[in-house]
Amino acid sequence: YHVTYSVTDSDENTTTKEITVTVTSNDAPTITATDKTLKRGDTFDALAEVSAADKEDGDLTSDIQVIANDVNPDQEGTYSVTYSVTDSDNNTTTKQINVTVTSNELPVITATDHTIKKGSNFDPMSEVSATDKEDGDLTNAIKITANNVNTNKEGIYQITYSVTDSDDNTTTKDVTVIVTSNEKPAIQAEDQTIKKGTKFDPIADVTATDQEDGDLTKTIEVIRNTVDTTKEGTYQVSYEVIDSDGNIAYKTITVTVTSNEKPTIAAENQVITVGDKFDPQQLATSTDQEDGDLTKQIEVIINTVDTSQPGTYKVVYRVTDSDNNTVEKTITVTVLPKATEITPPSATPEITPVVPAKTPTITPVEHITSIITPDTTPIITQTSPELPTTGDQSTKTPILLGGALISLAYFLFRRKK
Repeated sequence: YHVTYSVTDSDENTTTKEITVTVTSNDAPTITATDKTLKRGDTFDALAEVSAADKEDGDLTSDIQVIANDVNPDQEGTYSVTYSVTDSDNNTTTKQINVTVTSNELPVITATDHTIKKGSNFDPMSEVSATDKEDGDLTNAIKITANNVNTNKEGIYQITYSVTDSDDNTTTKDVTVIVTSNEKPAIQAEDQTIKKGTKFDPIADVTATDQEDGDLTKTIEVIRNTVDTTKEGTYQVSYEVIDSDGNIAYKTITVTVTSNEKPTIAAENQVITVGDKFDPQQLATSTDQEDGDLTKQIEVIINTVDTSQPGTYKVVYRVTDSDNNTVEKTITVTVLPKATEITPPSATPEITPVVPAKTPTITPVEHITSIITPDTTPIITQTSPELPTTGDQSTKTPILLGGALISLAYFLFRRKK
């Protein structure tokens, strides 16, 4: 605006003067500062890239003051900084910004080991990626620093990948590549022997594996099964399995159906003498068509033998095979008295022929000479041509002879045993 002044003196001299008055707005100054992100451990200057200006005073950057600052660059987190500036009209402006301290993390490479078939195509960058917490996707920045894979030869190879983020943090990763032959799967199944009448599951205990596909047991198919468990005989079961490469494996096993026969016990009747040792367990053996020798499984369930008394006794054996078939066998044991317990005849008869009489009219009769022991009676010789009368000594001879024969038979029996 303009103001004009005028003044006149006594001589009527007049002077005028005009001045300019400028009326301005009372604007506050401005501060320019933005939020910041820095890595943990970086140096932080709160006034860097911060400025201030005033419409009347112009640049006030040098007058900026930091009135609050809790930033710790060594600890991850979000902090604040507050700035203040005052112009010549005492107009004051404040501004707050956020400062985020992040970890100085390495980028991450995602890549897995591979197993491939010999002669197949292989792209080392397939399914490989990289990311960084600050930079994001770094897949395009991945470099292959080592690769010795030869797909035409079986073996174990290695590939090394590398990537660097904007903070020059570098990450490397090694992966293994296995080149395998195009082998067929394998079926594991064994020949079996089962009892007639039992249930038969052709898949039980049968497995299949493949070098590439792993366990293929669930894909096994029974392509032949002639087993008839109601009839003894030898049968066949055939299996088939196919891997992911179309390789087919076959296997055939033999299944033998046997009769469910009982075991047998071998034991004979025994004759022993009073006082002899007697162990019934040593007298029996047992066999089974399936289990073989079962002698150790034999049980003595009855044993009445008393070796101190003559008599006839009983022993009963029992055995059970693995199919719970049980058999029993009974034998008799005869206990005889000792030889010393048999009373021998009081005298051993001695037969002496008698010379026949010369008189033709008299029938010759044997003269028996008996020796009586231990009696001291002298030997008596009968010469009478007449037949002995009842009660005579010669009537005792057949009795003595019978006793002697019985004793002789017993001793021969003992000697043979």
